[in-house]
Amino acid sequence: GAEKLSQSVGANVSTALAGKVAGVNFRMMDGQPGAATSISIRNMGNALFVIDGVQSTQGSFNNLDFNDIESISVLKDASAAIYGLNAANGVILVTTKKGQKGKPRFNYSGVFGWQKPTDVPEMMNAGQFMDIKNEASINAGGEPILTKEELMKWKEGAPGYESTDWYDEAMKGSAFQQQHNFSVTGGSENVDFFFSLGYLTDNGIVKNDGFDYEKYTFRSNLSAKLSKHLTAEVLIGGRYDTKKTPRFTFFDIFKATRAAWPTERPFANNNPDYPSKVFLDNNPVAMSDPDIVGYSQTNNKALQTTASVKYDVPFVQGLQIKATGAYDSNMYMGKNAHRSYDVFTYASETDTYLKQTIGAPAYINNSYDDHNKLVLQAQVSYQRLFNKRHNVGVTLVYEQSKYWYRNSSLHRDYDFYTNDQVDQGSVNNMK
Repeated sequence: GAEKLSQSVGANVSTALAGKVAGVNFRMMDGQPGAATSISIRNMGNALFVIDGVQSTQGSFNNLDFNDIESISVLKDASAAIYGLNAANGVILVTTKKGQKGKPRFNYSGVFGWQKPTDVPEMMNAGQFMDIKNEASINAGGEPILTKEELMKWKEGAPGYESTDWYDEAMKGSAFQQQHNFSVTGGSENVDFFFSLGYLTDNGIVKNDGFDYEKYTFRSNLSAKLSKHLTAEVLIGGRYDTKKTPRFTFFDIFKATRAAWPTERPFANNNPDYPSKVFLDNNPVAMSDPDIVGYSQTNNKALQTTASVKYDVPFVQGLQIKATGAYDSNMYMGKNAHRSYDVFTYASETDTYLKQTIGAPAYINNSYDDHNKLVLQAQVSYQRLFNKRHNVGVTLVYEQSKYWYRNSSLHRDYDFYTNDQVDQGSVNNMK
């Protein structure tokens, strides 16, 4: 599991894990850079995630760098019963890497990859499209919308009758992705440590470089033997990522490459200063350009901390008492600077460009979310082998958790777009 993950190229753990675990279903809801994959066991709904012994969420799971994972296990049915009703849909157990005794050992891993769609449906060219429209008009009892001569011009791609492949206009053939991880592990008789730093970047396959995703991670796992029977462990993991997209999502842009007619052009009169008005007003070339339509940006800071103390009771062989406290913090900041934009139709008779404004009014929105979770856990376990063949094991766990959050947002419409600062919006429409 963990070895295969370290050889993967994925924006997060769920994406890298897809297809590597039997009985676990993965579904990517969004093709944008940085998008996560939903995970379910036997299609029974969302699984419970347990990271280093503490119940968590898929969001916290995705905050991990898969280079920092020691093992991943999947519990189903009765084996997940210890986690109660929360484990009704199965449990995914994650253990992060810990220190190993010995001199410090340094490790670097770098992965460079190219990504491209495996299968993109081929759309009709302009000649085929106009031929079908002619046939549809005749089948409906009408006259052909084009003469044979004009239809032949579309089929031959004569000047002024060129065909547009909207997918090629809006998308790149492939995209570059890279990730790097540096770690050091070591320890002495009483203290073990593991430190790591990670970086990933992914720009996606949309032209205009409107999509961009960067992720930074760190982990510090320390364990110390405080006395003969007492050990302590402090695990800290963090992640900072930033995601930037045009105003429209990848799905919207891809859908527009399916809907725009091949007889239409990206720019009116092929003039790049005038994005053209197309069918349903969805010009994918304009929609993918943040300089035309504006952008959305999110910054996410996540911190995961776990501290535990474990006591091996000396006068009862096999009896162990463990206390654990975990605190997770996730701070999110989003910004939407959405511009209204103009599309044009060229009037050759007058050599003028007829304008239509889309997406008015332009607006800016800033949002903030602060999510916090505190978990306290007490565990008593007894494990002993009698007569070399009778194994007795009992575990009692008490856990309580508290979750709280705050959020706020600021919104202003623009009388006319100036720049992407909220104080430049109109005071007449604030939310």
